[in-house]
Amino acid sequence: MPRAARTTLARLMGQSLSEQLGRQFVIENRPGAGSNLATETVVHAPPDGYTLLSVNTSNAINSTLYDKLNFNFIDDIAPVAGISRASQVMVVNPSLPVKTVAEFITYEAITFHGIGAPKGTPADTIDRLNKETNSGLADSKLKTRLAELGGVPMPMTPADFRKFIADETEKWAKVIRTANIKPE
Repeated sequence: MPRAARTTLARLMGQSLSEQLGRQFVIENRPGAGSNLATETVVHAPPDGYTLLSVNTSNAINSTLYDKLNFNFIDDIAPVAGISRASQVMVVNPSLPVKTVAEFITYEAITFHGIGAPKGTPADTIDRLNKETNSGLADSKLKTRLAELGGVPMPMTPADFRKFIADETEKWAKVIRTANIKPE
């Protein structure tokens, strides 16, 4: 999902949560370093539920791709809720000697989005945000807008989202290590 779509998705969820919780959610873009600057900002924010991270596939990839991060994504971000997932499209030069996606790569490539909070955020705060996020994802208007952005709702409990993030992080770690991928 392109950055503009990710921003749109964050704003859609912010609006949904604002309506459900009766509090204004302000979306602040913190671009740079492949989303690592935004992640670090949230890691160091007070764990009070007022600063949240738009979690996405970049976080799972960056955990292995970058050797010297000032945080450990898996340990320092508390998963709140999944939002959406989308399959990736692959275009391969016809001269490449592969006939199937399985021959090209053995890992399913998806993008995902969700919400995370600083480690130490109270469980009741995370549970309330999760409940309201999942409620918003059940709304037909939001489902339609997600589909327009190329995604499908991904409602999960915090525990399920934690496992999903861990699995995605490990999957991408294997790809990065096997292919010896380095940041440019």
